[in-house]
Amino acid sequence: GHTIKNDDKSAFVGPRISSATYAFNQNRRVFTNRTIDNEVKIGYLEVKVRTRLTYGIQSCLPTEEEYRRLSSCWYSFLRQMSPGGRARKPKHLNKSGFSRKYTNQDLETYFGTPPIRDFMHVQFLNYIGHIVRRKTEHPTKQALFIKAGNGCSHNVWRKVTFLLLSLIHI
Repeated sequence: GHTIKNDDKSAFVGPRISSATYAFNQNRRVFTNRTIDNEVKIGYLEVKVRTRLTYGIQSCLPTEEEYRRLSSCWYSFLRQMSPGGRARKPKHLNKSGFSRKYTNQDLETYFGTPPIRDFMHVQFLNYIGHIVRRKTEHPTKQALFIKAGNGCSHNVWRKVTFLLLSLIHI
């Protein structure tokens, strides 16, 4: 139901972040409850929040700026769920002026979650696989194999190759 324009950079990410934030805040009691096991909280977060944050990502990969905004939102949720996740580093260890006590990688390790970027890449590859399995006459599959004559076309297969190679080397 959304219209995305090329000149409006927030049209792609803004509604997703708003919807995910709303879902997180609705279930904040569950996510911030220290008595609930992390595996349960992460499973619930993935079902309730991550689905909203990454809705529609599989059909077109975000730009680098959009990845940054989506990742920032995701790690903000993880920080709120972890004990001391929003704390700053002690002053004697903080050389840059401001940094958090835990890095994003620390949060991924603590909760056992993959980076959100990897999740989006897997979703994109699953979507491409879904299209490729369709009948040859299907318009979506035909559009995937169109070759433009001007050489400036966006090549999906170059992206697929890059993502597969990057996921294999992880």
